[in-house]
Amino acid sequence: MNMQTLNLIGAGRVGQTLAHLWHARQVFAIQHLHTRHLQSAQTACDFIGAGHPIVTLDAMATADVWMLAVPDAGIAQAAADLAAHAQAHHLPPAIALHCSGALTADVLAPLKNLGWQVASAHCILSFATPALAVQQFPGTACALEGDADACALLREASWPSTARRPTRQRRISTPSYAWAKLLPSFARNTRSSVNCRSTSV
Repeated sequence: MNMQTLNLIGAGRVGQTLAHLWHARQVFAIQHLHTRHLQSAQTACDFIGAGHPIVTLDAMATADVWMLAVPDAGIAQAAADLAAHAQAHHLPPAIALHCSGALTADVLAPLKNLGWQVASAHCILSFATPALAVQQFPGTACALEGDADACALLREASWPSTARRPTRQRRISTPSYAWAKLLPSFARNTRSSVNCRSTSV
């Protein structure tokens, strides 16, 4: 069975950490990684252990999952750029996610409007460096919010059998939901916590 493909836009610490883990566990086939500078893209690919560095969005092929691993301030623009790219190149709907702790999946609205499934992941970990985060990530408390199908796929990809079944709750406008759910689990330090909110309840 072929693995689903993953493209990354940006080379943030969280993105590199998760992509490295996904590649090592053969969860996703890491395909393209796009940054504005070839060297930073190559450095990220080297750390991940897979992927091809790309400096123009137009050079990226279609993928099953797209991760926006850019700074929080750039997520909305990255989503808009990816939506324009998807329309121009007639890309099929896919899954898109970001890992900002301050933004919900609503920031990915340009993609949602094209029929994509969108989600955000919030993990309680400093991600000081990707190399350290890779070692510390197992057992980290995390929450997913967004479209149910996207949450389900990411739950299986990121947090296998140790994760609790997600709760389905109405979407709210603040990421305080994630922190409220995550902190108790983090304090117990027993297992990762994955909470998925559906857009239709």
